[in-house]
Amino acid sequence: MFASNHEGVAVIQEEAVEAAREMDGLHRELNAMWMGVYSNDPQISTKGVYDRAVALAVEAIQVAAMARKFERSQRRNWPGAKEPHYDEEEK
Repeated sequence: MFASNHEGVAVIQEEAVEAAREMDGLHRELNAMWMGVYSNDPQISTKGVYDRAVALAVEAIQVAAMARKFERSQRRNWPGAKEPHYDEEEK
């Protein structure tokens, strides 16, 4: 679990920046494909687009996972916790 809200947000932000970098790479690959179409290149490859799209998906999943981890961290009774007794059995 994250030690604080600050740590959780920082980790989510880091993963989002990595996803944005992959999206930039995907745009570059799509542009290269378009340039191939524009110049009538008979051998346009989709490998770069595929690879970047998979990498983007991986990063997006990591953003989602860290968001879920942040949510669960808030239920562990640390400062800022919204539901300190979430998922505990009643006695």
